[in-house]
Amino acid sequence: MPDKASSNLLQKIIDDNVKKYGGFSFKPHMSLYGGFETEDNSITKKIEQLSLQLNPFTAITTEVAMSTTFYQCVFVRIKTIPQVMNAHLKAKKTLGISDHHVYMPHISLVYGDLNLETKQKIIDEIKLSQVDLVFESIKLVGISKIKEDPSYSETLAEFGLKKI
Repeated sequence: MPDKASSNLLQKIIDDNVKKYGGFSFKPHMSLYGGFETEDNSITKKIEQLSLQLNPFTAITTEVAMSTTFYQCVFVRIKTIPQVMNAHLKAKKTLGISDHHVYMPHISLVYGDLNLETKQKIIDEIKLSQVDLVFESIKLVGISKIKEDPSYSETLAEFGLKKI
């Protein structure tokens, strides 16, 4: 999770767009790996182990962009620096995931099924210069009910990253 000041800035952008374009609010976050299903009861322990492998790090925002997926409707890209990519790779290894999906670090700003013109309008309206995001903790978030309620998420555990 990004630091409080950065989270507040991103949360304002998220909430302003919910008011203008509908949808729902969510907490700003950068997924290290998401969308996997597991019944592994040791998942919380694995996330704790991951937190011990990672030092706090700073990620840098770049451009605001769009995609065709609901949860990446409008997002800000995160610069692919070694600390960010290393965190992703360690997450995959710790979780025992061996896929070859391309990882694109980002923080979503709008969830939804909006048309391309609306997405471009939102991008044009967002005035977000480069932001240094300090990450000092990692969360395990459950989304088991997300098919019934796209706004659903539940923090199952949170761990501070090990100190340098």
